[in-house]
Amino acid sequence: SIDKIRAIWITMGHHLVIQDNSESALDAYVRRMTLRSKNEGVDATPWMTEPQAYKVLESLKNWHKRVLIERIIARGERLKMNENGTRPASYEVIVAQYEGHL
Repeated sequence: SIDKIRAIWITMGHHLVIQDNSESALDAYVRRMTLRSKNEGVDATPWMTEPQAYKVLESLKNWHKRVLIERIIARGERLKMNENGTRPASYEVIVAQYEGHL
């Protein structure tokens, strides 16, 4: 999931959600995120434990998705929803909609 974290971080940079999508900026984000939980901060992305990586991955996806949803709505598009029509679609579907692949 470290590779997935890196891929999302880079994509967030391409989408201008973050200004700096470098590895050192990701390490700084990981440090902040891991320090919040039980003061067990790690200084580099590859050093995360599985639970830490999962938490960071989910937080990045939620942040990215939230921004893209705002932008899709601002473009006047109808947001893709989940099967029940109760919530926005999955992270992957929202990214694809934002990039115009749906």
